[in-house]
Amino acid sequence: MAGITRISWCDCTLNPYKPHCKGVSRGCDNCFARRGIDRWHGAGFFESGMPGIKLHRLLLPFLDKDYLAGLRIFLTSLADPFDVRLSLDDNAIVWALMAADQAHIWQVFTKRHPVMRARLTDDRFEARVRQALDRLAALAGAPKRLSAERVAALAAIEAARSRPVLPLPNVILGVSAGDETMYHRRTRVLREVPAARRAVSFEPMLGAPGEMDLDGIDWVIAGGESGPGYRPMELGWLESLVSQCQDAGVSSWVKQDAALRNEQRGRIPDSLWIQQHCDVPGFSSLVAASAGQVR
Repeated sequence: MAGITRISWCDCTLNPYKPHCKGVSRGCDNCFARRGIDRWHGAGFFESGMPGIKLHRLLLPFLDKDYLAGLRIFLTSLADPFDVRLSLDDNAIVWALMAADQAHIWQVFTKRHPVMRARLTDDRFEARVRQALDRLAALAGAPKRLSAERVAALAAIEAARSRPVLPLPNVILGVSAGDETMYHRRTRVLREVPAARRAVSFEPMLGAPGEMDLDGIDWVIAGGESGPGYRPMELGWLESLVSQCQDAGVSSWVKQDAALRNEQRGRIPDSLWIQQHCDVPGFSSLVAASAGQVR
């Protein structure tokens, strides 16, 4: 049930959605999630099913020791949090979880930027999040005997009722790019959505970033593709990205070279092996204390 991960820029991953997704751009062509899920459930399982919420996973950040020990949670590694087939209520209950769980920094990335904008700017969204807090409280308070962790979860949910829903101060909202075209297309939309911090993931990095407009962008992740049939990454692409981030004062995290296995530094020299977390107000001391840790 735990979400410990090898992804270097987070401590845990939370996958509260059923593992189903469809490719939307060439960055999806060698999707590791599709490869892994289809291996376990049969060819076509990942793309053929309907996404939905696994309610029993929503309380893990409050109850599971591995989540409690971590700081940064990535949502999500096996689906897209803004899949158009998810309902507004599906989005709202996960947003309610992040609103209540102010002990963690949440890293949320999507390739479905139009859906993200539509859902988070929907006039009904805040009311749905408020209603979702009731659902979370019912889940947390379901057992007859409440553990200390469940009591703390109920208190956190209650506290969230008096706080603004958008933007959430502990959420880094981002889009996945891969090349120059997708970067500009998706970041234009990202800037239109209320967010305390905005991020872009060039993972896998499939082309030169071009001239990046970094206005309003707080964090950039980059890394080559891994797994069977991985596509190459030129070090010049990475050099351009890192240089532009440094010039603009934007934090960057270089995750890996293109290789069969993930998390491989490979050819990347010291000058480009930059791993900076995005500063999040209210978490500065925690970020400094945990910098460089990989769970």
